Amino acid sequence: MGKHTLMLIKASEEAYKKTGFDRYNPEEIGYFSAIGMIDYENEDLLSAVIKSMKEGQFDLQEFFKKGYREIYPLWPLSMLNNISLCQSAIRLNIKGDNCVFTPHSDASLHSINEAIWSISNNKSKVALAGAVSEVISPQSIARYILCNTNKSRVSSPEMPVDIYMAEGSVFFAIEGETTENKKLASLSGFGASFGFDDVSGGVTEQAVKSSMYQACRGKKVDLVFTHYSRQQDSFNEISAIKGIFGDDVEFVSTKSLIGDMLTCAGAFDCALAVSLLNDKMPVFINGHVKEKKYNTILINAFSVEGNVTSILVERV
Repeated sequence: MGKHTLMLIKASEEAYKKTGFDRYNPEEIGYFSAIGMIDYENEDLLSAVIKSMKEGQFDLQEFFKKGYREIYPLWPLSMLNNISLCQSAIRLNIKGDNCVFTPHSDASLHSINEAIWSISNNKSKVALAGAVSEVISPQSIARYILCNTNKSRVSSPEMPVDIYMAEGSVFFAIEGETTENKKLASLSGFGASFGFDDVSGGVTEQAVKSSMYQACRGKKVDLVFTHYSRQQDSFNEISAIKGIFGDDVEFVSTKSLIGDMLTCAGAFDCALAVSLLNDKMPVFINGHVKEKKYNTILINAFSVEGNVTSILVERV
């Protein structure tokens, strides 16, 4: 059991207990999660590498001859991120509708939307939905620098990545309108689209507009949590936001403050939106603290391949 599994279990268990989901039958509870990439531990493969050395070099023939036998037979299962959900579901005795999404930030909003659809279509009475980030390691840092910046998708990065990685897990207890628990917020709109910008990398402006339009359906939006935080990355997203909502809409990014949780980033922003709608915390806009009341908040989450997801959260 790795750190990512422990984070997932901890966040899921807290949401499960606080909402009293144990009063439902295990088959009535849905479980949906976005889970980031799982990296191996060097110790898992070290003995196999040592056995495969020949004249000071790693030799593939030696590896397939005897080195591979040093790898624990069930080791490949530890690299499957859906195993984490299985372990957590067993611990919480959840046997209902479920799915794992991966590996980018857009996946976290898909997991939340899938929980809503599961309840709406009577596949679940209630559901847990959320995300868990990657665990920071030498492999994940290298992957982040090489694969999680816009520029890296079209050419070599021209500047160092100035956003740090972060770890975390966020889970929501999602219920239908008729349940007895007090509601913290309403998840009232979802959108998804795709478009990759071949010139500057990242998502296209049209893809962002399409996703936000589907989520909002003409509703007024008070605040937008943007996916990007750097000016050189966010041009298409900001242009799309202003194109739909005008110049007066407020928008904010969390990554420059707390780091990039990758798969969990969208769910984390969604949790902050719920806190804001319940007047639990202020928000920083352009360096200034805003204490105003918000009624509708939109969250954007992207992948580096051009996938876009948007979710609308409203005050109840």
